Amino acid sequence: TPSDGLYYGDYLQLEKLLSCQEPQSAKQGLEPAHDETLFIIIHQTYELWFKQILHEIQSVIEIFHQDYVPEKDLGTALARLRRVTRIQQILNDQVGILQTMLPHDFLEFRKLLIPASGFQSVQFRILENRLGIPPDHRLKYQKTNYTKYFTEEHQKALATSTSRTLFDGLQRWLERTPFIKFGTFDFWDKYRSAVTDMIQDDRESLHAQHWISDEAQTLQSLKLDQTEKLFHSLFDKEAHDELVGKGFRRL
Repeated sequence: TPSDGLYYGDYLQLEKLLSCQEPQSAKQGLEPAHDETLFIIIHQTYELWFKQILHEIQSVIEIFHQDYVPEKDLGTALARLRRVTRIQQILNDQVGILQTMLPHDFLEFRKLLIPASGFQSVQFRILENRLGIPPDHRLKYQKTNYTKYFTEEHQKALATSTSRTLFDGLQRWLERTPFIKFGTFDFWDKYRSAVTDMIQDDRESLHAQHWISDEAQTLQSLKLDQTEKLFHSLFDKEAHDELVGKGFRRL
């Protein structure tokens, strides 16, 4: 019975959770827009999943920022990143639920939400920071830096979320990975040989496809040339640094 211990509703704080859907159409004394409840719940669900993603990503960041990453921690990091991927699939699927709301249903309450926007999702922006996405790779909001549309408190939270990123931690780990060379094994030689063979196989497969037009053959051949050139830049420090400088490559 509820008096014997922890109660389901208390543990999940359901009373608080289920009372935080407040449609603007009802608050402003208008006839409540039926689909506004769906709109709120969809976006609140996004934010709950963003919280879980941040929880997982932060744990992975801590793993890769260790001076030494034990093998068991790599398995933990991989499992948590796979979980993030599954959550992202759910987030994408939620769009299908939102699409059950017709445009004229949305217009019933859209004007009441101005100037609020999904671009103001603080958690989503913190996630971008924690992943290590550079500012110049972000979509701009009304052609300006997105941070100016947040409160001062949220701007501070965003500013502190860039100090340790998943990208930086992963780069540090790769830089000290010990399996590059040992004994007679040379990773780069094996890697170069494997990719060279793969590209050659692709060329032979392309030439064997006689039913493809000459134009299509030429186009595919050019793409293979580009792939091969990009691959060989991994072994040419000057070419690699040039690509990094232009923003085409980060590692």
